[in-house]
Order: sequence, then structure tokens, then C-alpha cells
Amino acid sequence: MRRLAAGVSAVALALMGTVSFASSASAAPAGFPVPDQTGSLTLHKHVRDASSTDGNPAGAPLAGVVFAVQQVGVTGAGCTAIDLTTPAGWASVQTAIAGFNDTTGALPTGFCLVGSPTSVTTLASGQTPALSGLRGLYRVMETSAGPNLVDEAAAPFLVTVPMPVAGTGGNADSWDYSVDAYPKNTLTTITPTKTVGATNTSVVPGAVVPWTVTAPVPVAPFAYSNIAIADVPATGHTFTAFTSIALNGTALETADYTVSGSTISLTGPGLTKVNAVVTGAGATAATITVNLTTTVTGTVLGELTNSANVTLNGTTTSTTSPTAAPPKTVWGKLSVLKHVAGSTTTGLDGAEFAVYAKTGATCDASVTGTPVATGTTAVGGVWEQVLWIANAQGDAAGPFTAAYCLVETAAPAGYVLDPAPREITLSSAAAGVTTSYQFPNTQVIAPALPLTGAEGTALFTMAGLALVAIAGGGFLIRRARANH
Repeated sequence: MRRLAAGVSAVALALMGTVSFASSASAAPAGFPVPDQTGSLTLHKHVRDASSTDGNPAGAPLAGVVFAVQQVGVTGAGCTAIDLTTPAGWASVQTAIAGFNDTTGALPTGFCLVGSPTSVTTLASGQTPALSGLRGLYRVMETSAGPNLVDEAAAPFLVTVPMPVAGTGGNADSWDYSVDAYPKNTLTTITPTKTVGATNTSVVPGAVVPWTVTAPVPVAPFAYSNIAIADVPATGHTFTAFTSIALNGTALETADYTVSGSTISLTGPGLTKVNAVVTGAGATAATITVNLTTTVTGTVLGELTNSANVTLNGTTTSTTSPTAAPPKTVWGKLSVLKHVAGSTTTGLDGAEFAVYAKTGATCDASVTGTPVATGTTAVGGVWEQVLWIANAQGDAAGPFTAAYCLVETAAPAGYVLDPAPREITLSSAAAGVTTSYQFPNTQVIAPALPLTGAEGTALFTMAGLALVAIAGGGFLIRRARANH
């Protein structure tokens, strides 16, 4: 019995591979009696770590991992639990361990599973509540990774409760009634990315900006139960809408996902399509691509960044993790001062302007069609307009610039219109991301003509009266002579 127990213990430890056991051995009774009481099983779940030792895992604890524990029996008249108090029972244990498939968890011929499995879930400490009242051979299977991005699940294993403990000379000489097992997991990481489109719907506030999120979905030992992508825009623009979602380039149907605010989540049918690719025989990694748009408010200048969070089975990864810079859309302001020529302190209100994007080699060639913006100078002679400068990916270095053409379309009353286009360059490096431009106007002043005005009129009037008086006097003289 002592040699058999020691042999079973050694085989069990050798075949369990990624499982190690910590013992709290009881004192060895004389003659090594058979187990006379039930025991307990506690599972400890940690990330696989090379520095771990048996009973002392160094990896981070994993919460939410689910295991199924089920007693193993022998077939015959039904399925009978293995009796650890008999040599025949320990012989069955040895046979079961020798033929156990630690990849699939399949039992060898002649063995079966007793009753229904008991499900246990790891807590924040990575430890499950102890399963008590156990005696026999048990199969332990990891059934769910929980909120953990597991690359490799723990291998299935068999364990007896209680466990024989090896003493002097390697022979088992006592029982461990409180069994602790340490199945390990290997986690994986993903690197989702986000990019911005080259152009927007317009170059003024209210512009709709296109973005693309690419989310890799690794091959997994368990089916994914949760896949979601959330847009995270910076202040200065707001989420508008998701425009498409595709799996490996094939568009998903509307029944495959739901949208709540700025988050798009796969439904059961959508998860089924993903799991058909990334789990099971012949599994390969998949890619989910989401296109979305945001709207620029115009309330913030400079670089408006945009990131996204990708959640797989409860594990959330940002497109900026670990150090990736987010893509951005860059905005600045044009400030025009309309003033009297020769005096920048005398502003002129009422001047009307139009702004065109510089699309040709010169502004003369660019000022066609509908302007991108128009406006009128207010009191003080100032007109300001927020304008787009650039869309840039996360790895693009600034400063960023954009060229526009400024045209005066109506001058203030009493001033000469100056319709010549001016080229204006906005730069993200400008102070306050604001480019100022001073636009002078020349006043219309009539020249002073000779003998005009009130003084000239008076002279003409006096001269006219004098001529009338002279003519009248001459008439009277001729008449008097005629009477004589």
C-alpha cells in the first residue's frame, strides 16, 4: 500500500505538468492507514511566471476564472466512484492517470464521471472557495477565462482528495486532507490601432471627421463572450456615429451588433461569427474593423486627439497602450483686423470677407466656386474664423500648416474695395494657434474744386446782383433822356 500510494503520487505530480501542489501534511500514523475522512480542494489561479515555485506562484492573481470539478468513477454497473480505501481503488487511480488526456480532459476507457460537475470561480485573490466533503479521484477542467485575455488555458488534471504525501525515501507516509492546486495560465496582449482620415466633410466647425479602429482578436482556448469597441474623443469634438463594422473585411449585419452611445458591442450572432474563426480546430486570429465619425465643435483649438477602447472578454485595451500616440485633427483660428490705411488702431466694421481653401498654385487660381467661410468685421474691425489645419496620424510630427485665400467682398461705407486675394497660412505652432492678418482700407475723399461751396456761391450771387443793378441804372438814364 505504501509503495502504491507513493507511486500514484509520483505519477500524478509528473503528469499534471502545469499543476503544483502545496501540502499541509498531517502527522504520519503508524502503518499508514487508509484515509478515514473527507478533505477539501482549493484552486489558486495566477499568471504563469518562470519565477514561480510549487505552492508559491509569482504571477499576478486572476479573478473570475471558472473551473469544473467532477468526481471520476469506474464503469460497470453504472458509474461507481473510486474507493481510496482499497488497493483496487488505488490501482484504478494509477490507470486513470496513465491514460488521462491532459489536453482534452478525456478519460481512458473504463472510466466515467460521477454525477454533475461543481463549478467554482476564482476571487480577486486568484483563489477559489474551498470545495469540502471530498474523497476520491477528481477531474479539474478550466471552463472559462472570465475577464482575462487568456492565450493558453490551464491543462486539465486529475487529483485525489486526500493526497498522499511523500515522506522519507520518497514513499508516501501521510495524507494531505486540505489539497491546494495551482493551475497556471498564459495571458496575451493585443495592440489595437486608430487612424484618422485624410480629409473631413468641411474645414470649419461642424466638420465631420472620419476615424478607423482596428481591433485584433487572438486565437483563444475559450469562446469570446464579450467584444466591444468604444470611441474616446478629446474635448473639442463629439462622437457622431458608427458607419461600418467588419470581420476580416466582411461587413457584419445589423443583428450582429448593438450601439449604445459611443460603444458598439457584438451580440450573440456576432460573437458566434468571431468564435468560428478564432476557436477550435484550425483557428486563426481575426481582425475587427470599425469606422466612425466625430463632429468638431470649434470650441477648442489645437490638436484634438481621438482614441478608442477595445474590450475582449472583460479585458480593456486602449489604442494608446502602452505608449502609442493618438491620431488627431488640428484646428486653428484666422483673426482679420480691418483698419484705416496708415492706422492699425482705427478698426473698421462692416467689411465683408470670404475665405477659400488654396487648391491651386496661387490664390488667384483658387478663388472659385463657393467659399469655405464668410464673415463681417464687427465693431473694432475684427472678424475671426476657426479653420482646419490638418488631420495627422499618431506618429506624425508637427508643426502642421494649411494655406487659405482671404478675399474682401465688400468694403466699409466710404472706403475703397480691395478685392485682391491674400494668401494666409495657418500653423499649429502659432501662439494660441491663431494667425492674425491686418487688412487696410483706403477712404474715399473728394478733392476741393475751385469756386465751389458756399463762398463761391456768394461771389456769383453778388456779381449777378451788381450786373442787374448796372443794367437797371442804364435803363433809367435812357428813359429820362427820352422824356426831355
